[in-house]
Amino acid sequence: VVAEGETFWNPAAAQTAVADILTANPDIDAIVTSDQGLQGAVLAIGDSGAAVGDYLLVGYGGSQWALDAISEGIVYSDVIMAPATTGRLGMEAMIAALRDGTDMGDVDPFADFPNNGVMTPDTVDQFTGEWPG
Repeated sequence: VVAEGETFWNPAAAQTAVADILTANPDIDAIVTSDQGLQGAVLAIGDSGAAVGDYLLVGYGGSQWALDAISEGIVYSDVIMAPATTGRLGMEAMIAALRDGTDMGDVDPFADFPNNGVMTPDTVDQFTGEWPG
C-alpha cells in the first residue's frame, strides 16, 4: 500500500483524493477502491493528463457503472456486492419463517454468482449490475 485516501463513497471526494495521491506518488500503477472511488479516480487520471490504461483499476461494488467500465476496458475487475439479491433472499427467509416457521438457516447471497462474485473481462457478461454506481 503506497497511499490511502478517503472517498466517502463519493466520486467527487475520490477525484480529489486520487489527484492528491497521484501528485505525491507519480509511480503508482494500481488503484483499488469502491466503484464510486474508481469513478473519481478515472476523472483524476484524466485531469492529470495520464491515460486510464496506465493504471490497473480494481473495484468493489458490482455496480452497473463498474460492469460497463470493465466491458469498455477501463476497469480490470470488480468484486460484486449484491444489495438487491441480499435483500430479496432476506425477505424470502423472513416470509418463509412467518408463514410456516421454516428456518432457512444461513443464506449466502453470493452462492450463485459466477467466478465467486468477481467480475473480470472474461466474466463480466455473466453479471447484472444491481445498482447504478
